[in-house]
Amino acid sequence: MKKPSPKDRKHLKALWVAYALVSALCLTLALGGSLAWNIHKAKRESGKLAIQVARANFNKDQAFRHWGTQHGGVYVPVTEHTPPNPNLSHVPERDITTPSGRSLTLMNPAYMLKQLMEDYEEEYGITGHITSLKPLRKENAPDKWETEALRSFEQGNEETIEFTEINGEPHLRLMRPMTTQKGCLKCHGHQGYRVGDIRGGVSIAVPLRGYFSIFRQEVRSLMITHGVLWAFGMASIVFGFFHLGRNEKMRILSEKKLEEKEKFLQTVIDGIAEPVMLIGSDYSVRLLNLAAMGDEDYTALAEPPKCYQLGHDRDTPCDGETHPCPLDQVSLTGEPVSMVHKHSDRNGNERYVEVLASPLYRDDGTVEGIIEVSRDITKRISAERHLLRSLRDKEMLIKEIHHRVKNNLMVIQSLLRLQSRQIRDDADKEMFAESESRVRAMSMIHERLYRSGDLSTIDMPEYINSLALALFQNYRVQDSDVSLSVEIDNLALDIETIIPCGLIINEMVSNSLKYAFPEGRKGEIGVTLRDNSDATCTLSVSDNGIGLPEGFDIHNTPSLGMQIITALCDQIGARMEVLGKEGATFRMTFSLPDMEPGKGEPGKPVDGQDEKIAET
Repeated sequence: MKKPSPKDRKHLKALWVAYALVSALCLTLALGGSLAWNIHKAKRESGKLAIQVARANFNKDQAFRHWGTQHGGVYVPVTEHTPPNPNLSHVPERDITTPSGRSLTLMNPAYMLKQLMEDYEEEYGITGHITSLKPLRKENAPDKWETEALRSFEQGNEETIEFTEINGEPHLRLMRPMTTQKGCLKCHGHQGYRVGDIRGGVSIAVPLRGYFSIFRQEVRSLMITHGVLWAFGMASIVFGFFHLGRNEKMRILSEKKLEEKEKFLQTVIDGIAEPVMLIGSDYSVRLLNLAAMGDEDYTALAEPPKCYQLGHDRDTPCDGETHPCPLDQVSLTGEPVSMVHKHSDRNGNERYVEVLASPLYRDDGTVEGIIEVSRDITKRISAERHLLRSLRDKEMLIKEIHHRVKNNLMVIQSLLRLQSRQIRDDADKEMFAESESRVRAMSMIHERLYRSGDLSTIDMPEYINSLALALFQNYRVQDSDVSLSVEIDNLALDIETIIPCGLIINEMVSNSLKYAFPEGRKGEIGVTLRDNSDATCTLSVSDNGIGLPEGFDIHNTPSLGMQIITALCDQIGARMEVLGKEGATFRMTFSLPDMEPGKGEPGKPVDGQDEKIAET
């Protein structure tokens, strides 16, 4: 991902400032609109409350008037404040005298209501006025607003409301019509009114100073609340702006550190001579060094290249034997893999590339991609092929040598056999037979090495059985008379150890066949080769014949065979034990070829041993 440039960061900072200013403006407008709406709502509610109070007063007055009308008026004492009503002079019983001599006058409902309004106006602050377009008293005449309201009643209007000022004080004026009832005709019938006619109206004036006081308190509370919200919002915007600025600084610092790490990582992998690539699970190359990039510049591409496009100029992922896909193999097993790709250069020459792929894991344990390291091994493959050809040539040569040695030994064996036919002395003939047996033992080893797939080892059980069978035939011994028991562990012995062991077995088995079973005596000869599990092995040759002669000492014996055995044991560094009870047992313990023996290395004769054997 491309990092923002300093110009982009400056533009981004200016954009954040604009966002902060727009946010502050939006907050101010929103809270200002909310304040205006709530003030308007509070004012409207105050007006509604004043209207309800005015209507309540009107209804109370009308209830009082209706009560008085139902009773035909009320008789009250005649006072200076309440003189007889001249408008009721036509009523016969307007003035009466009680039995006690008190003078009473009839007060009609309208007069009662007018006096009630006037007497208690100052105490309760609400002014009421009964008026009509045809007033009986001129002081009841309507003012201009009341006149317009009374005329609207004649047009069908049922209520008139106005917010105005009276004597410099805000008031709510409400006026409703009064309809003529039957009881009203007693006083107003001479004016031509009939039941149901609009006779006039009652206006109520409610002072609004108290409501305005409550309204101002509510406005003050709303302003304080909205002011606190505005201040908190502005503080949040300022805090957010500085917080974003601090985060931006930290982000820039983190990007700088990350960029330095990426540069360091790129420098490290660029210092690797072999191509190195980090490949995602979608085959895209996310990171590569100069060796992998070659002559192409892939950093300017809009999208990262695919690994099969970069390394193999293909349109699809690698598959098959010559181009197995390491990503697929790692995704399948979750383990590192190593494989060889076969390529062709521009000139058509074969190139071999060894690919080492290690998995990259996600947090959930699935494979996210691989780290691929490739190495051109064309020269190594060529050298290996050359070496294999050389090895095959050497194997053929060594096999040919073994074959020729075997043939030469067989020629010597045949010459000895032919020469022995001309010898009349039995001792000399036996000496030739023993020499022929020794040559046969060495010839059989070379023959088996020639036939073996491994030129360094042979099948010891098969070799010993064949050697013993040849000895039995040479000495004309039947299996029914003397049997052979062979027990050989699976040991890897080199040719320098096998030949002395074969000659030792040849000499010892020959001695057993010649001396252990005289006069047709029956018995058994055993040959064992055991692995001692301590880097040594033990070769034992035993028989259950007549045993060794009294005072036998293998190191002081004129027998040529025993001298050869002693010399061969010294050659392989073997320690010999001789047991003469119930037959004869010769036990030799020596180190395996890959261990360091006490006296020289296996496969290499101790100094002077070859010469000693030759002299013997």
